[in-house]
Amino acid sequence: MLPLQQRHALSRRGAALALLLAASVMCIIPIISASDHVRHLLQSPTEFPPGCICERTLDNGAYRLVYDESASTPIYGFRRYCFNIEEAECNKNSNCCDPSQGVYKVELDVLPTCKTSLKRVTVNGFPYTAWEYNTVFNTLRVTRLNLTQTTASGTQICLHLKSNSTCTSLAQLCTYGNGACKYALFNTKRDCCPVGVANLPPPPPPQIIVPGNTRPLPPSPPPPAPPRSEFPNCVCESDPLASRLYVKPTVTVTPMERNLTGLCFTVGVRSVCPKPNSQCCNFTIYKLEFEADAACMPAFSYSTVGGVRRTRIIQYNPYPVMKVTGLDLDMSAAADLDVCLVMKPQCNTLAALGKFHDGSITLGIFNKPGSKPSTCCPLSYVNE
Repeated sequence: MLPLQQRHALSRRGAALALLLAASVMCIIPIISASDHVRHLLQSPTEFPPGCICERTLDNGAYRLVYDESASTPIYGFRRYCFNIEEAECNKNSNCCDPSQGVYKVELDVLPTCKTSLKRVTVNGFPYTAWEYNTVFNTLRVTRLNLTQTTASGTQICLHLKSNSTCTSLAQLCTYGNGACKYALFNTKRDCCPVGVANLPPPPPPQIIVPGNTRPLPPSPPPPAPPRSEFPNCVCESDPLASRLYVKPTVTVTPMERNLTGLCFTVGVRSVCPKPNSQCCNFTIYKLEFEADAACMPAFSYSTVGGVRRTRIIQYNPYPVMKVTGLDLDMSAAADLDVCLVMKPQCNTLAALGKFHDGSITLGIFNKPGSKPSTCCPLSYVNE
């Protein structure tokens, strides 16, 4: 048995060791995601992104996350918000300014109260499962992207918030506020994580005082209103600029037999795709859907495609729509194709037929359900 003095010395050393271990636990916060088990540890867990040692300076990073307003449209039951990864100019003296390092994951600084609102994440239009909403660190991680320099630029990440949930907007989801989101883009080694802000609102314009006038100029007009409905109410690429296919903006009204009227729409094909990285630039048309007033369904007699009569197809649930299906036309055959809805007198104008009775109607051009690489439904807006 050790002498009393030696036992006291050992006790003092044990206590010191215990204090040292406790301090290390307090200042080092482990990452709980199993997919990120190799992530470094950081002594300041409150700094975004939390829990890692990496280069955060935005100007040193080779990529940016950019909010895609045109793709951020409502779809059935959800509010969809999309971001695109884009290659950017950066500080050549930094080791992080190297696009060949690719993008491994994206992190967003979010509020823990919105976890139940986020139901789906898609990458390039496909459902994606490698994401985590961490309420301990207030971080949304979309990980294991494994994007190379070839595939990173143009990659689109979309968040789907449930329409009837607590959080339905980026202003509610992201801690930054005002609809902007703080993000970090990690390279493959995870030692570079440049932090930026996507969808940062522009600063307010300066108040210019005209000489001799003490009143400031009136403020700028408000931004345009969001889309007026969630049509076509399905998970598909509905951005009008994501395809070469569209429907020309005016309707042709044609008198028909037995007091019927043909409301005729013409398919157009652009020479180039406005968004060349879209997977829906080119596809085979399977059907057209028209967002119509349910009260007009009985007035729909039949349709014609290229002058050939077809049986009418209507749908009441889960939303009212008129359909022209089974087209199976490639891009060359679709150019200048006329598709007509033959209507009875009570609904023989767009003002009567369209859901909002304002002289316009919204329609989508669809590829075949389940088509690869993406389900496409670019929208068009046609007026009288």
